[in-house]
Order: sequence, then structure tokens, then C-alpha cells
Amino acid sequence: MPADQVAKNKIVWKGADVVPESPHQNTESIKAKVAIVAGNGATKAMNWTRANGPDADKTMFAIHEFRGADEYVVVFAPAGKERPGDFNAAAGSGHFHHVWKRVKG
Repeated sequence: MPADQVAKNKIVWKGADVVPESPHQNTESIKAKVAIVAGNGATKAMNWTRANGPDADKTMFAIHEFRGADEYVVVFAPAGKERPGDFNAAAGSGHFHHVWKRVKG
């Protein structure tokens, strides 16, 4: 994605409620509920259920990790598919790979 588009994206967490804003992708904000799945190590499992938009009320399985204090990485499987096993998001897998960085200000 071009840098000017990346700069317009943001994600806001309020407990289990998440609102990612990706203007290049959606005209309305996607809202979702997130459930962190218990696990060991830095990589954690997460279930993401959209409240609106594409695949509303369907659960996407994901893995995520924090890399330092300011970087959050998540890889989603499409709704109805198995949880990703790693952060590669290989071509043809259908997985979505996101890297979010905290904006300090």
C-alpha cells in the first residue's frame, strides 16, 4: 500500500471493542469484538468478529504479537478458514497481514 494511504489508517481499541479505519478500503468504520485466546509465548491467538461490513457476525481467526512497545502485528485468516500458523501470509493463503505502529503525540 502506498505510504500516503498507510498514513490515513488507524485502529482504536476500547477493551474488547475495536474500530479500524481504512479509508482506502471502506467508507464506513468497521466495528468488531475481539477475544484474546489464552496461550503461551509472545504470539497469541485472537478471534475477531465484525459487527458490520463484509463478513459481519462471522469470526476470523488470527494470531498477533506486540513487537516492542509501539508495534502490533496481526495475521488474519478469512472468515470460515483455519487460524494462521505463522506470520508469513504467503501468496495464495488468503491471509491478511497487518503491521500497526503507535503514533505518539
